[in-house]
Amino acid sequence: MTGTEGAVGRKDRARAFVAELLPEPQDIERTGPLTPKEQQTLGRVHAARDHHQTAKWMRGKALAVAFSRRLYRGEDGQRTRQEYLDDEWDGISESAAYREIGEWPVAKAISDACERPAPDSHVRTLVDVAEKQGVELVARWYAELRRHGQQAGRRVTADVVANLADFLRKGTEPERLEAFFAPPPARAHHREAEQARPGRAHRAR
Repeated sequence: MTGTEGAVGRKDRARAFVAELLPEPQDIERTGPLTPKEQQTLGRVHAARDHHQTAKWMRGKALAVAFSRRLYRGEDGQRTRQEYLDDEWDGISESAAYREIGEWPVAKAISDACERPAPDSHVRTLVDVAEKQGVELVARWYAELRRHGQQAGRRVTADVVANLADFLRKGTEPERLEAFFAPPPARAHHREAEQARPGRAHRAR
């Protein structure tokens, strides 16, 4: 199976998933390779995960549709946005709704580029950059960062994504992705100072 075929299959699973496909949790002591049935069950676990992540950015898009088309105004044409959110969206604030609206294009683009979703904190870090530099560019470089981290055995943390965002805000493209995994000088200096504090080695024992 090629990477493209795998991505399509994963998206299809997310769209087609229904809760009844997921079995009930059950403590089972087993070892060794997964059986075909266990592989099928694991596939359903991952389908539930993908369905949830897809639904998250779809929620933001749904809010964008309701707001941009002024569908919130109701049958009498008088309902406000906040009244609509109180009635239909569990009372979230307008600011929270607009945050989700701003995040969904980035979340979708990253999900498409990486064939997997990004943590919410990563998406939020990249939203303002995407508004300036374009969603496609940001998603492409985030995907490159994830691939580099996987190949190098490095975790893509919130700090690493913040380093990428800072660089992309300048309107230039990275040459060495490895540089983004280094902590900022101030943070590195603070850690070295903490490690050198008297009594630290004694307390660590």
